[in-house]
Amino acid sequence: MEVVTSSPYYPKSNGLAEAAVKTVKNILAKERDPWLGFLAYRASPMVSGVESGYSPAELLMGRKLRTTLPFHPTKLNPKWPSLTILRDKNKVIAERQKRNYDRRHRTKELPLLPAGATVWVRDRREYGTVVGESGHPRSYLIETGSGVIRRNRVALTLAERQPSISSDYEAFFPDLESTAKSHSPPETGVFRTRYGRLVRPPQRYTP
Repeated sequence: MEVVTSSPYYPKSNGLAEAAVKTVKNILAKERDPWLGFLAYRASPMVSGVESGYSPAELLMGRKLRTTLPFHPTKLNPKWPSLTILRDKNKVIAERQKRNYDRRHRTKELPLLPAGATVWVRDRREYGTVVGESGHPRSYLIETGSGVIRRNRVALTLAERQPSISSDYEAFFPDLESTAKSHSPPETGVFRTRYGRLVRPPQRYTP
């Protein structure tokens, strides 16, 4: 069994766990007796996901659970579903959901980062050097000034070079005085905007 962990500070890649937490919170908020709420959830047939019609309890123990709803005792007889067929069906459905999600959100595969490349770590707002892949999907080890960290590929932007602190400041906080001077109108009062529109001062201001 191989354990695959999600990237730090990127809960979006751990969607199953996040969805499970949301389901548990909804049960605790709506049900006075949480154990009855969990029992109803585990005994309810699934209509999404694998779309098999089996409840989680049937997939785990091979039989239905006795709940507060009356039903015939023969329904409690053990009957294991075909787990191989369910796994194959779940795989097909997961691939279809991924394909639909990628098409709807117009996702694209980001290029791989070579070892030694300089990247900008968005959440830490600092530059780092790629050590290599972490062994998990779309996850990299980055060496920064505070140590080696792990981040998802979407949080890393490839940089051609690592600027100095002064050039970094100029990139994010340009000289407002020089910018205003370059965009100021000439002394004649007639100038053309960046979109090509000709601007003239009102006649009453003309000497």
